[in-house]
Amino acid sequence: MIQSRLVCSVVLGAFSASQDKSNEQYLLLTQKPGWAALKKMRRCGDETFRERMRVSKDANTRGEPIGGGTKWIETR
Repeated sequence: MIQSRLVCSVVLGAFSASQDKSNEQYLLLTQKPGWAALKKMRRCGDETFRERMRVSKDANTRGEPIGGGTKWIETR
């Protein structure tokens, strides 16, 4: 579901940018990191991704920074 939501976000951003050139820079702001995150998610495999999300949730429960999940994905 997380990956599907991110796919929707980057695809809709690209479509919206193609329809509104005056707002293109803003609408494409998340394209590069969005596609990079999707590639990393797919590359690591479903089981590893689920484990990373569980670890991130546990870190959040302990009061660690919200960005912990992102950092975990980026560094593993």
